[in-house]
Amino acid sequence: MYRALNLRPFTLYHEAWYKFEAGLWRNLAFNILMFVPFGVLLPLLTKKCQKARVTVTAALGFSILIEAAQYAFRAGQAEFDDILNNTAGAWIGYGLVMAVLTVARRQPKRRLFGYIAPLFVAGAAFGIIFTVYGLKDCGTISEAYYPYRQELRGAEIKGGAELSENGLNGYVYAVGNTDAPEARAFAEEFFGRINASFSPNRDSIYYDSFSMFYSHNGSLIVRYKGSSYEYTNFSSNEEPENSATEDQVRALLAAWQIDIPGNAVFTNHGSGEYSFHIPFNTNKQSHVGRLTCTVGADGTIWRLSNYLHECPDAIPYKLISPREAFRRFEKGEFYWYGENGGIQSLEYVFSELEYRADTKGYYQPVYIFIVLINGERYEIVIPAVT
Repeated sequence: MYRALNLRPFTLYHEAWYKFEAGLWRNLAFNILMFVPFGVLLPLLTKKCQKARVTVTAALGFSILIEAAQYAFRAGQAEFDDILNNTAGAWIGYGLVMAVLTVARRQPKRRLFGYIAPLFVAGAAFGIIFTVYGLKDCGTISEAYYPYRQELRGAEIKGGAELSENGLNGYVYAVGNTDAPEARAFAEEFFGRINASFSPNRDSIYYDSFSMFYSHNGSLIVRYKGSSYEYTNFSSNEEPENSATEDQVRALLAAWQIDIPGNAVFTNHGSGEYSFHIPFNTNKQSHVGRLTCTVGADGTIWRLSNYLHECPDAIPYKLISPREAFRRFEKGEFYWYGENGGIQSLEYVFSELEYRADTKGYYQPVYIFIVLINGERYEIVIPAVT
């Protein structure tokens, strides 16, 4: 059990926009809809509540009471947005029931617009959000989500001045998404490659953004956005292999019918973890992304995270300059899990361009900044596409 308090408005909407997951939008809609009956019932129970200010104020007070109890009893995070959504739902319910009563009582129809206005505004707001998102060429980078600007006034900021002001040309690569049936078909094919089969004792699990499948000795997660996957072998008890060569790792992956392009950069991270990644290039590339695996001393792959893709389609884009990306730092436009004392110092270490999957299944260039915040090392993602 834990408790937290967030009084900043629209942070849940900000998160839903950046991550654009069905579950987040569903929760926002649910918090509105759950209070619609409240707004419907009060005017029917007492005539006094047939005044908008009475019903809306009652809903506001009740929602505040719920959030306060949630905070007091450590039942999660108390959110300002929950109060906002609950109150909006009650207002919508009030408007609906009063519109019906107006028609039933044969009262002047000019009141109807005022009653249905809350429903119209809420519907229009969601409609605009989804229309704007649908019209965007690319999606949003969930790793770049920040709920609010960090407070940097008074913080000591070192470095970054040497970064170039020149923008770059680059490409956004179309990888595509998958869905639950396609994920199931891929799991069957993947298990066949590694001489495994679906576990008869554990059911597959289907979520909004990924599916999880089990074999007799491992698990496979298939992510819908970007069509990536992660495999874990539960059965290996060996020590990690810390000195495998690039050719040896390529051979292990080839045995699983995973071909690594020749221009992929190989890195030994230690503790048996190895990776191949496609470095950023201003020219159009055939592959994009990163693959990471952990190899045991017995020559088996324990864990595999494959975000490496062939990219037949690419869209040219202008990218912001490294210095402009760092200015977003200086404005506090990044997410940081830190202590209550806030940020006292921020020091630039280095940066590079990589590709990360967005919410529409495209791989976009992003700036990866390695910085020291209060002396601790952090990796911060800043979108590079203008």
